[in-house]
Amino acid sequence: KQKKQLEGNPIVADLQQRLNNPTGAIPLLISPARVFIRHGVVYEIDPSYSRPQTLDYILCIDLFVRAYKRSGDTRLEVISAVHLRDVCVEPLEP
Repeated sequence: KQKKQLEGNPIVADLQQRLNNPTGAIPLLISPARVFIRHGVVYEIDPSYSRPQTLDYILCIDLFVRAYKRSGDTRLEVISAVHLRDVCVEPLEP
């Protein structure tokens, strides 16, 4: 477990430097109690757009961040950051 955390640190440091949020606070990915899980890309379908949006996501054990990249830029513009302690998950009705 410790080896996996140490291997994730360069990724987390790179992501932290790339995060940008001109309208608010930038979530801190580097924290003693925070464990990085995954960074990836998702396609979100929004009815107001004609095609799916490509968004980056960052998942930590206690935090979920959604961001997007502007064309030709490596920075990640933060759309939302949710502390998972504030999330309630309920099963779907069959």
